[in-house]
Amino acid sequence: MSRAILGRKGESVEPERIVETTADGQERVGPVNAALTPRWVGPATFARLPRTDQVDHTDIAVVGIPFDSGVSYRSGARFGPNHVRESSRLLRPYNPAQNHSPFAHLQVADAGDLVGNPFDIKDAISAIETGALELMGSDTKIVAIGGDHTIALP
Repeated sequence: MSRAILGRKGESVEPERIVETTADGQERVGPVNAALTPRWVGPATFARLPRTDQVDHTDIAVVGIPFDSGVSYRSGARFGPNHVRESSRLLRPYNPAQNHSPFAHLQVADAGDLVGNPFDIKDAISAIETGALELMGSDTKIVAIGGDHTIALP
């Protein structure tokens, strides 16, 4: 299912993104421009960055792992990826204290979620490992959000 922002006449419009050019001339597609599209509008990706299917290449893929079957008492980590994405809508593309734009140097994109079988931990670990290896196959680094400590096993 794809969500879109609707324009004045009801047609689907793609929100304008911040695009920065590196010193070697490569373009980095950044987050949605909050001056033109409010932070609470549109689908939630990490820091409002593009999805991996919206960019030519990805240096760092942020991937959610909504899995918490490895715990017996304190479940809830499966809700982590969605909450982190919703909360990260408030992140800014520039940090004035550090005088740094973290998304200007590497292409960071949201890769969605890796799904594991919540009823079979071994199967889930295998599925998470397979999904992570597929993402890293093209020299992409991953940052995993959400999930209990079991997800560190693969």
